Amino acid sequence: CAFDDECCSSQSLLCEAVHLKPDMRNAYIVPLDHSDRTSKHIAIVINDIADYFKEDLSLSNINGRSWLMQLRQCQVPNHLPHVLSVIGRKADPYIKQSSGILEWYQLINEIQMYMHSHQVNQKRLQQGMATINSLWCWGGGELTAVSNSEVKVFCDDFLTSAFLARIGLVPENLQGITDGIFAQNNICIDLSLLRALKAAQSDDLQAVIESIESTIFEPLLNAVGSGRLKIRLRTGHDFDYLLNRFSLLKFWQKPVNLATVIE
Repeated sequence: CAFDDECCSSQSLLCEAVHLKPDMRNAYIVPLDHSDRTSKHIAIVINDIADYFKEDLSLSNINGRSWLMQLRQCQVPNHLPHVLSVIGRKADPYIKQSSGILEWYQLINEIQMYMHSHQVNQKRLQQGMATINSLWCWGGGELTAVSNSEVKVFCDDFLTSAFLARIGLVPENLQGITDGIFAQNNICIDLSLLRALKAAQSDDLQAVIESIESTIFEPLLNAVGSGRLKIRLRTGHDFDYLLNRFSLLKFWQKPVNLATVIE
């Protein structure tokens, strides 16, 4: 696992290369396509950043797409959300929020200026390709150990699973939900729909939704119907959905599937 003892301090964050696309009033955070060509370009740019800013930070490759950034002295922000949560959104609110940590704010600005002038980006501009002009960082903060006896976790994301393992949990594949064994508190983390919606190259959303329904919601709803558990669905929005066996008594409501809700 890339999350070793030295790197997992409060001075570490995860980061991913993105493209900031300016408009008249703001800049939007856009994903890069991660083709073989772009992936090679990203690796060159980030390796050069690590060398140029070696007095300030170190960068460790995790999976070819994400890096672990460790700061030498600078305090790191702990409020920045996961990269998938910001794709397609305005960058300005996050930039203003980070300006309170002056050293961090200045460092990120210097990194962006360095990326903007990098020869790889000059070539990409000439070829009409989106530039690799910013790093999105997230996940800064202290680690708190959690016992596997307190909670059981099912997860489909490599980075999240690696983090969970680092704090003492042993996440299982989402396929394990179909066994229907829910003897304790459970957390199910599925980012497949979010990844599909935020990807530069769109996936078959209908297939993604049908997979979520069959592998997650169907076994969970069966358990709710038998009175074995209640579900709190955290959507990352302003509110959560709570479902228990009494929710199934609302017979006057027409049943809908996930695809209908999304539409």
